[in-house]
Amino acid sequence: MAEVKPLENYGFVEKNKDTRFILTTSEWRGNTYVDLREYYQTPDEPREWLPTKKGVRFKKSMLTDIISLLEKAK
Repeated sequence: MAEVKPLENYGFVEKNKDTRFILTTSEWRGNTYVDLREYYQTPDEPREWLPTKKGVRFKKSMLTDIISLLEKAK
């Protein structure tokens, strides 16, 4: 089974004190993907940021078109 290889974490935007959106890239089966996902912070120590199912992943080759759409929504 092919494994997802994390490449880079570009940063985050706070939604609230326990939730944030994190932008990352990863590689899977020879393709590079961009992932914008909602993460939550665990309530117990050690407090960790864990991903939820809420988010979107797309091929990096689509990034320019997606940025254009986001610019229209500004």
